[in-house]
Amino acid sequence: MTLSELKTYMIDRKRASMTEISMHFDTPASAIQPMLDQWIAKGRLRKLDITGGCGKVSGGCACKEKPSDIFEWTM
Repeated sequence: MTLSELKTYMIDRKRASMTEISMHFDTPASAIQPMLDQWIAKGRLRKLDITGGCGKVSGGCACKEKPSDIFEWTM
């Protein structure tokens, strides 16, 4: 995966979780995070602030899933 491939994916999706990105590129989150950080530093991507559980239920979640970071392309 390259920065350009990640950019294209995020432009097409608008928003995606770390889990979705990792599954799409078949790449561990630890390898994806530095690329996301580069786009965040350039102001093209932002990490959404999610509160509560997995984010599936507004106002909180009853499951024990760790929340997955959600990223949004801003340009």
